[in-house]
Amino acid sequence: MASSQVYAYQAFAMGHNVLGLQFHPEVTLEGLERWYIGHACEIASTPGVKVDALRAAAARFAPTLIHCGRKFLIQWLEQTGLYAPALKAANPTAAPAGE
Repeated sequence: MASSQVYAYQAFAMGHNVLGLQFHPEVTLEGLERWYIGHACEIASTPGVKVDALRAAAARFAPTLIHCGRKFLIQWLEQTGLYAPALKAANPTAAPAGE
């Protein structure tokens, strides 16, 4: 379902209602900030990676990531038949499937 140059299996499905992901479609700007704090040692020890640059990229890309992540999850839930009308009402900013 999804892959990268480094990892062949970034997403997989089993049947119609099991989805395995090696990424975070639920990401938010606040969630990224918690990751930066929680992984400060790993970030500090990674050459060429700076928290300021990560924060700048997050501020730039988070709105699109949030929109795409919600759209991705909603479309999958709709395909499984698990996305009930009550959830749609609670998430009015999500784009309908097919957009």
